[in-house]
Amino acid sequence: MEVKLFGKENSKKGLSSILNIEKEINDWLKERPSIKILHIRQSSNGGSLHVTKPFTSVWYEEDD
Repeated sequence: MEVKLFGKENSKKGLSSILNIEKEINDWLKERPSIKILHIRQSSNGGSLHVTKPFTSVWYEEDD
């Protein structure tokens, strides 16, 4: 089992880093059509006084 981590600091406008992570994950998946996704988790940190930092982790197996 392998893990790939995706994370970006959100801009003050909010949505841009979430969309950037989505594109990054989709591009990564397109480059690896033989992987089998085992587990995905998403979280974020930050808050009203700090910039939000969304974070996604993907556990997978890759056929050789």
